Amino acid sequence: MCPLRAAAKIEANKAFLKMSLWGTRKKRRHMENGGEGYVYEAAPATTGTAMLARITLFLLFFTTLFYIVLVPALFYYVYAYSSFWGAILLAVIFSTPLWARQHWTWFGETAGFVAWRHYFEFRIFKEAPIPITKSNPNVMLVALPHGLFPLILPLLGSVLKEAFPEFDGLTPSTAVANVMFYTPILAPMLVWLGCIPATKEAIVRSLKTNGCLILPDGIAGAFHSKREEECVYFETRKGFIELALKQGSTLVPMYCFGHSQLYDVYPSPKSWLARASRRWKFSLIFFWGEWWMPPLPRRVPLLVVTGKPMQLEKTPDPSKEFVAQVHAAFKERLLTLYYTHRDKVPGYENKKLIILYVSCAAVPRPLHQKWQRRLSRRHFREKADTHEQAP
Repeated sequence: MCPLRAAAKIEANKAFLKMSLWGTRKKRRHMENGGEGYVYEAAPATTGTAMLARITLFLLFFTTLFYIVLVPALFYYVYAYSSFWGAILLAVIFSTPLWARQHWTWFGETAGFVAWRHYFEFRIFKEAPIPITKSNPNVMLVALPHGLFPLILPLLGSVLKEAFPEFDGLTPSTAVANVMFYTPILAPMLVWLGCIPATKEAIVRSLKTNGCLILPDGIAGAFHSKREEECVYFETRKGFIELALKQGSTLVPMYCFGHSQLYDVYPSPKSWLARASRRWKFSLIFFWGEWWMPPLPRRVPLLVVTGKPMQLEKTPDPSKEFVAQVHAAFKERLLTLYYTHRDKVPGYENKKLIILYVSCAAVPRPLHQKWQRRLSRRHFREKADTHEQAP
């Protein structure tokens, strides 16, 4: 090979390594037709794609600041100046939750969401095919951790058709907090992405038609999101196990590597904001990402790993002991899944997975009775089970 061409190839390789978030150019065999291994890999974003991703991410997360700053300012403007057009704008904004009524499969394939996949170099790794068919869609996908914002919701989209051909056109619904469907601007987007309220009735209905994806740690997981360590609030979350037993569902563990690295969050899980968020089922939290900007998450590689399915026998009235036994077995599968695949993601090689036993955000504490604080302080000690290498 010509020395000039060899030097140019070396420089190109260095530029690719600098651009790639995964830090490797090793080609992996792309599995198809329900195989095992990497079933989806998004190529690194070009300059234009990265710019489009930053703009759309900024606009989406800017809505959180929109509610805090612009809406109160608009209310004041309408009140102070009796603005007719301002009142019309407020009416349009607060009517957005009524706009969407059904899931639009093409919405997840719009240019913005496609740019996100390339921006985060999104990948999916599958250990085994998922047993879901149109005749038996009773499958519950259990994804952890929640993080500040579960970014896998828009990233999966129609990728499921390519990564999971066994779904045969089915798109599992994602259960999110009920209050999100009353939130202006965000509510219609969630419906278009195929989300449903996180209620028992809605989840059971989804299990009978197209399967369901849940994030058990929920709002409490948002406050436990830390970049320095990997924490999952899972130990006391047994409601989904009981529901899956009653329906005879197939549980599929999923771990989302990178979710906890997108943002820094404040305050701590012991704060009054955490308790209020738990009570109101809405995250009241401060966060910041790249360049200390709240709307823009850090650019980190995202990997979703799906584990081996766990078939449950239908039990109409499971006992608490049986639910705890199944929960412990599922937790072991989750730990094995994490420690088996953590070396695939840069920065996770030496991270231990911490299973939180008690969430300070979930325990109510009387603020008006100061004399009880010292007595109840023991209820706010976080007990964590740090597991070494999984067996």
